[in-house]
Amino acid sequence: MAEPIAALLLVAGAGIALIAAIGVARLPDAFLRMHAATKAGLAGAGLVLIGTGIAFASSGAWLRVGLILLFLLVTLPIASHALGRAAYIGGAPMWRGTRDDLRGVLPRGDIDTSPAEVASAAQALPPRLLVVLAEEQEAEAALASALRVLGPRASEVTLLAPIPPASRELSGVRAGGKAEAAARSGAQRLLAARADLKARAAGLERCCEELGLPCAIRIEEGRAEELIAAMAAGHELLVLPRASRQGPGAAGSGRDGSAAIEGAGLPALLLEPPAWPAPSGLWFLHADDALSDAALERLLGLRLFAGLPVTVAVVEGPGAVFARRRALMMAEAAGRQAAAGPLLPAARPIPELPPQSLPAIPAAPRTETAAWRSLRHGRGPLLLL
Repeated sequence: MAEPIAALLLVAGAGIALIAAIGVARLPDAFLRMHAATKAGLAGAGLVLIGTGIAFASSGAWLRVGLILLFLLVTLPIASHALGRAAYIGGAPMWRGTRDDLRGVLPRGDIDTSPAEVASAAQALPPRLLVVLAEEQEAEAALASALRVLGPRASEVTLLAPIPPASRELSGVRAGGKAEAAARSGAQRLLAARADLKARAAGLERCCEELGLPCAIRIEEGRAEELIAAMAAGHELLVLPRASRQGPGAAGSGRDGSAAIEGAGLPALLLEPPAWPAPSGLWFLHADDALSDAALERLLGLRLFAGLPVTVAVVEGPGAVFARRRALMMAEAAGRQAAAGPLLPAARPIPELPPQSLPAIPAAPRTETAAWRSLRHGRGPLLLL
């Protein structure tokens, strides 16, 4: 009885593989051909493998069949997704009946487009925001206001809700042999933390829905700095509360917080609760060094703040006047409206800024002057570059 079943499965698998081969040869575009090669090819190979296992009828044969099927199930979807994405970005021609749901989401060039042109097309897409939900519930109003200000210029929001490492301690040896109770208590704390963050993230998700802005919620366990660094790719700006106890935006985090944000490779907008009014301009503090020039270049490249005038203030020093002139030339070359700000004493805090101006400073300057520290560890919104 096993031999006819094995033969039937082998013939059926071979037939499906034949249909897949015809599809690869005859279907009109790369995306449809890839669909035939992966879906029908996997079904055909699976039936052939199962038929082979029945024919040999041994534990060794079934072990090999199982491992091969598992390998195919794991690798084929990933490989087909990667190939399809590469074909789309590379500009592979589409059949006229294929609906393009990725228009405006992924860059798309011609089949002969150079990598530089593809990168330029990616730069033309609207930027994405990475928003970090903090432990302090009062900070959510500031995050919501940032979404309302920046959302119309963004294409997507990733809402990261980190669970601190202390909340995910699921096991441990306790006195009296209570390890199981400790693990159960840790699991309960983890579930409670997830439920709380999910409920609080719902308000920001509704804000995104009102703006018509796609929002992906990620509730992850681990240190906020590590999660931010892992998820930074593809985003233009990091938004997080300034007074968060758990994240790199913490007012007392000092250079550690600056290094964590700098390590993420993203400019960071630190917000002070309860709300953030829409800025009327940017106020950049230049420290007369190469790091400040690089930070200003990043600031001028932020599309989320395009159109806002930039005021450049410089910390007093031997080359302060020249540094300010160089910064104004950089802004002019970038097509931005810029004005010369004051020369500030390095040993004194920043005086009161113009109303509704957003201060911007390098995340980790070569020298931490009193002017820099007054902004980094003060109050109010701040853009770290």
